[in-house]
Amino acid sequence: MEAPGFWDVPEISNKKMKELKDLKDTVESIQSLEGQYEDIETLIEMGYEEEDEGLAADIRAELDEFIRVFEDIRVSTLLSGEYDAHNAILKLNAGAGGTESCDWCSMLYRMYTRWAERKGFNVEVLDYLDGDEAGIKSVTFQVNGTNAYGYLKSEKGVHRLVRISPFNAQGKRQTSFVSLDVMPDIEEDVDVEVNQDNATEHLNSYEASTTGKWEAMFVPIEMEGRAIDMANFDLTPTAEELEAMKSEPAYGQKVLYYMSDGCTSGPVVADHLGYYAEAGLEAEGVKGTSYTEALGTSQATVAVGHIATMLVPITNGVDLTFVGGAHIGCKSIYVLADSDYNTTADLKGTTVSVPNGIGKSDYNITCLLLDADGINPQNDVTLTPVSADACVAAMERGEISGALLSDTYAYGMVKDGKLKCIRSLLDEDFAGQNCCVIAMNRTFTQENPVISKKIVQAVQKAHSYMRDNSEEATKLLLEQGWNGGDYEMNVMLNNSLQFGLAQDFTQTTLTDVVGRYIRLGLITSMDNVDEVMELAWNPVL
Repeated sequence: MEAPGFWDVPEISNKKMKELKDLKDTVESIQSLEGQYEDIETLIEMGYEEEDEGLAADIRAELDEFIRVFEDIRVSTLLSGEYDAHNAILKLNAGAGGTESCDWCSMLYRMYTRWAERKGFNVEVLDYLDGDEAGIKSVTFQVNGTNAYGYLKSEKGVHRLVRISPFNAQGKRQTSFVSLDVMPDIEEDVDVEVNQDNATEHLNSYEASTTGKWEAMFVPIEMEGRAIDMANFDLTPTAEELEAMKSEPAYGQKVLYYMSDGCTSGPVVADHLGYYAEAGLEAEGVKGTSYTEALGTSQATVAVGHIATMLVPITNGVDLTFVGGAHIGCKSIYVLADSDYNTTADLKGTTVSVPNGIGKSDYNITCLLLDADGINPQNDVTLTPVSADACVAAMERGEISGALLSDTYAYGMVKDGKLKCIRSLLDEDFAGQNCCVIAMNRTFTQENPVISKKIVQAVQKAHSYMRDNSEEATKLLLEQGWNGGDYEMNVMLNNSLQFGLAQDFTQTTLTDVVGRYIRLGLITSMDNVDEVMELAWNPVL
């Protein structure tokens, strides 16, 4: 401080003074802890010598305080990341769920601000937008204090609340989403180098993740006839369509679209952009735990979801059908980056996780990926359910060799050098196949063919928007809480999915998938491809 020129640049000198204060506070805390430890020992000795049981309460109080301070110091020593010591900027955005989500947003804001106050941190509101009826639509605030970012960085993501909504007159259970972004407040200038060579040409999964060109796996492969173009389509019903719609039983009723986020959010985006209204329809979002169940029981009219989730239930009598193509792959097989597993052939004789369970979508997708490489998924490997958030730890313990994970979930761990991808639905041989489709209640499509057509047109127009305007669409998804995580990552991932797939393309994919499902024993109730296709594929456009 006494050095010549120390105070010449206030920004630098103030930063140094803050660092000095933080170090002094840490030293004082440790010295205070040492003194407290000695006091506790003295009290214990006095209690034994004087046989005074009354001191037990005092010892317990001192010990509790000692443990609290010790734990604070222990945690602070763990926060040694590059930006952990910085202040934190938090942004909460209410997503799908309307007023219920706005209320959830306000609860989270209150939770974080009260936590900050208890830690002795200062909270500064940077931007605030009230909800239309209650709660908060969005809020950006800064938490100032030592290690604020270190404490809060793990809170980043989409937060979900399931409860009986006080805003629902029928007292129904609702699920609400709020996205939280957490950023360090970096005062100094940072030079950012962008390596554009990493994302100019598509690379298959293993090559992309092991050459440092991870982004190249997400470069779309150009394919003629794959996309359906509805961007400039006028959804307004013609006179003939309107007349036909009026004669159908669902006319005047709300279209119930299943509210999903991420890559399955097409029906939700269609409503947000006003496409159902443009098509002469009134729409309302519904939520649940399973779009397959919701469609099959007529609780929902339309949804976007995995072929792998719905195809087998269709053959088992669930009343739904596929009516259009949504997008290509979004899941891959991942292993530890430092493991010896480099191809699917290396997984033979090992155990691979299918997180959502045997016979469900992750299991079916893994079977297709392995089968494409000549590996028998029933005999050559053992497939077992391990939840996605436990897979990495299970790999490190040697319990599993790899896992099928969503690319969104695994992306950061590949960038950090924790995981590598060895097989993907984004690889060249799967670029010509649907991953997700538009599905509807089958009876509804039979009884309301024209209304069904207008619904699918609205969803496909939303998909065309999402494909042609990936940056703008990603901002919308993040703002509404339908995507979580880093903006640049989501732009790249959303662009790779190639939303809005043509009818012929989808039919070809489904025919191939059905044949493989029958051959692999994933479909057991039927053995004829044409008969399965008659149930599963009923295009309405």
